[in-house]
Amino acid sequence: MDHALVLLEDEFKAAGKADQYDALADFVARSPEDGEYDRVGERLGMNSHAVAMAVARLRDRCRTLIRAVIADTVQSAEDYDAELRYLVELLGG
Repeated sequence: MDHALVLLEDEFKAAGKADQYDALADFVARSPEDGEYDRVGERLGMNSHAVAMAVARLRDRCRTLIRAVIADTVQSAEDYDAELRYLVELLGG
């Protein structure tokens, strides 16, 4: 998972969105507290709905990268499924 997060950060930096990544990265693995999207939005010049959409896209991309990293490290579909299940268990759900 760490490798996927590094790749995700690199993508944002390459797109000139390092500040956005820094502001949103914590939300990959947790839900916002009340008013948190508003505060982040003020910092980024976005409304809370735009922040929520950006977080949803960030999470989707992170999932895609995690799957790609797993696929690169295993040799079979069975191993892929087992690794993905193990990761989900580690993350608590």
